[in-house]
Amino acid sequence: MRLLNLAMLLAIVLAGPPVPGQAPDTNARLNDHIQKNAQDEKKPAGLPLPVEQSPKAIADAKDSARKNAEVEPHTVRIAETVPVSARRDWMDCATLIMSGVLLFIAVFGVLVAYDTLAVIREQTKATVVSAKAAEENTQALINSQRAWILAHLQGDIRVDRSRKGWVTVAGEISYENKGNGPVWITERVSIL
Repeated sequence: MRLLNLAMLLAIVLAGPPVPGQAPDTNARLNDHIQKNAQDEKKPAGLPLPVEQSPKAIADAKDSARKNAEVEPHTVRIAETVPVSARRDWMDCATLIMSGVLLFIAVFGVLVAYDTLAVIREQTKATVVSAKAAEENTQALINSQRAWILAHLQGDIRVDRSRKGWVTVAGEISYENKGNGPVWITERVSIL
C-alpha cells in the first residue's frame, strides 16, 4: 500500500505544470452545470443602426486600400535578444527533488541487483564444487562396495609344445574376492 501511495505522489508531482499565460480548459467540465439565464433568452437581440457613409469616406477607404497594396516590404533587424524571465516556483523545486529521489531509488536498485547477482554467482560456484564432491563420494562408495577379484598363480606352469604351431600352457590359478560385494565368475580368459 505504501508503494502505491508513493507512486501516486510521484505521478502527481511529476505531472506537467500548467502553461503560463494560458487558462486551463475547464469548459468541458463546466458546460454541464451552467444554467442559462432565462431573461437573456426572452429579450430580442438589438439590431444595429444603419450607418450612412459619405462619398468622401468611401474615397478615403479606397485610397487607404490602394496605399496598403503599394507598400514595399522592409527588413527588420534585431540587435538584441528579447529578455525572457524564467521564474522557478515551488512545483519546479518539488519536481527536481522527486526526480532526485527517483534517481536515488534507481541507483540503489541497480546496486542491490548487482549484489544479488554476485551472491548468485558465488552460490553457483559452491553448488558446482558440492556436486563434484558428491560425485567423487558416490564413486568412492561404488568402489568400496565393488567386488575386487585377485588371481593368484599356484604351483608351476607347464608348457607343452608337442602339437605343431600350438603351445599349451597348464597351471593352477586361484581367485580371491577382496571387495565387499559378492561375485560370481561366469567366464575366464587368460592372455599370455
